[in-house]
Amino acid sequence: MLLRLKKDTGMRYLRFNGIFSDRLFVAAADASGNPVYNFAYVDMVLDFLHSIALKPWIQLSFMPRVLALHPNKYLFNDNVSQPRVKNILDNYDRLSSYGFWSLTDLMSDAPVPELPFFGGGLFTRKGIPKASYFAFFLLAKLGSDLVERGDGYFMTEENGPYQILMYNYQHFSTLYANGEKFDMTGTDRYTVFANKEPKILHVRIENLPQGAWRIRETYINRDAGSVFDAWVRFGSPDILTEDEELYLRNAAAPGYCERTAAATEDGVLCFDEKLEFLEIRLAVVEPMTRDNR
Repeated sequence: MLLRLKKDTGMRYLRFNGIFSDRLFVAAADASGNPVYNFAYVDMVLDFLHSIALKPWIQLSFMPRVLALHPNKYLFNDNVSQPRVKNILDNYDRLSSYGFWSLTDLMSDAPVPELPFFGGGLFTRKGIPKASYFAFFLLAKLGSDLVERGDGYFMTEENGPYQILMYNYQHFSTLYANGEKFDMTGTDRYTVFANKEPKILHVRIENLPQGAWRIRETYINRDAGSVFDAWVRFGSPDILTEDEELYLRNAAAPGYCERTAAATEDGVLCFDEKLEFLEIRLAVVEPMTRDNR
């Protein structure tokens, strides 16, 4: 999972929660009650991260019981909400980096989840990437130069092609923010959204050479890239069979399509996009050449 995360999203750091906890046997007590230190497991973890070019971001939180003043008292960090593409793009000018709380649904401070989808990480406990993972995948494909941004879109350019990340962002109900869960269940998590309508975006790019342009689109919605919705569609079983797990692994991929459009004599290229509820779509617009026809 870490190798895939590094390759697909360009993540540079990995946060460690509890690296000095008893699970890594950093400290134990000898016969006289004095602490004895052993950093062998910590070294193994850090050496592996170094081998795949990930830097550790070590959180000094949990500590060995033999060193704790109150060994039976634990401090837990508050959970944080999942980052949304809109929030990252809205803070583009102030951001030097962004992150996510947990890699997988296997949490160090919680039991192993019984259901296939727990809600905490970018991957399920079986290592299947979720829709949130592919959101970072699309963000990593944006170019280096900001061209324009507006309500529901963010356009960049890098070495010729344009990258346009579009999203149908919907905020959950104010009542939900105050604790009212409506009829939300483990298999229906959309009841807290008041507006589930599609969004139409009119894309316009100017100052282009006249001629044919190719538009390559990668998208995530409830029908493509969301293994949670795929799981719900076949009955949301608590325990997955081998065939069901294989189906979800194969479903764990964004949708993809291509089309062409023409830039006018005035150098303007226009096209429309229809985004489904909570959809994220990346359109890469590049000139047609003999190599990409």
